[in-house]
Amino acid sequence: MDKWISVEDHLPECIHEYTRDSIHVSNSVLVTDCKDPCSLGMAHLRQDGIWEVYGGDHDFMHPGQITHWQPFPSPPTTP
Repeated sequence: MDKWISVEDHLPECIHEYTRDSIHVSNSVLVTDCKDPCSLGMAHLRQDGIWEVYGGDHDFMHPGQITHWQPFPSPPTTP
């Protein structure tokens, strides 16, 4: 299982070009706010340092509240 990474220690690499804004973005990752342990979301990071949270941005988690992230776990395998 992957461990949570503090945004103060390391940020995801922005390796994908997003042509709408001509910027690069990271892979989608899991994000959380350590002050609210029930918060868990999906987001990607833009090369300009702005998080884009999926599913209602500010209704769910303000991007400025993200304290930790981690890559998605490996998908399940079928027998």
